[in-house]
Amino acid sequence: LKMPDWNKRVLEYAVAELLPLKNDSWADEREISAVEFVSRLRLGSLSVCQTGSFEFRFDCNNMFGDHGVNVYGDLDEGLQGATISG
Repeated sequence: LKMPDWNKRVLEYAVAELLPLKNDSWADEREISAVEFVSRLRLGSLSVCQTGSFEFRFDCNNMFGDHGVNVYGDLDEGLQGATISG
């Protein structure tokens, strides 16, 4: 896969996994859309290990307080999880 494909897949995965949490548990005054959720994510780092595991770390413009967002997986098995990190 090309990097733009991974970028799109990672962002879509983050939305699917974490937007409901944001809107249910972290909503300030209003729910946010998937477009707004993605617009607030900024890639902070990308780690790839020799084993094929990887992790995208995003700053998220205070969507989850001072926490960031991590999306991780494996090159062979694909995306495996999205979490809020401290």
